[in-house]
Amino acid sequence: SVQAGAPMVPRAFPPGAWNHETMTKLKITHQLLAVFFVLTIVSVVGGATIYFANRSLNRSIGWTVHTYNVLSQADKILQGMIDQETGLRGYMITANPANLDPYKSGKAEFEAALAEATELTSDNPAQQERMASLKDAVELWRKDVADEAIALMSDPATYEAARGIERR
Repeated sequence: SVQAGAPMVPRAFPPGAWNHETMTKLKITHQLLAVFFVLTIVSVVGGATIYFANRSLNRSIGWTVHTYNVLSQADKILQGMIDQETGLRGYMITANPANLDPYKSGKAEFEAALAEATELTSDNPAQQERMASLKDAVELWRKDVADEAIALMSDPATYEAARGIERR
């Protein structure tokens, strides 16, 4: 009911516009444009959702790979220490300097792995503290045990004193 004298404002879509009757009154080009618009919006929203989910997944994968790299270096650190102890014990048992080869290679492996692990954890102060503490402990062991035992094993008269270091 339009009042006399009221301006006539045509409505593009009357109330309840998106029904079957309204859609059949629209020209086919308008119908196609409406469908295209809806599909475009759905595609953009879907694409953005996939993009952000993929970005999050890639970050997660990156941290997982990083963690495995740190763990790999930790294994190498441990193996380097085991090799050092093995070489030292072999030398102390046999007094053969060739048995120090595992000690020397283990020392190099330990140093390289510790440097790599320290680099990989440079963004983590707690891990940096642990790496420094580990390095200090190993240097102390080398000074107080390994270097002293190797020096004592160089003289047959001090073999027993060298072997006593391991028993402490």
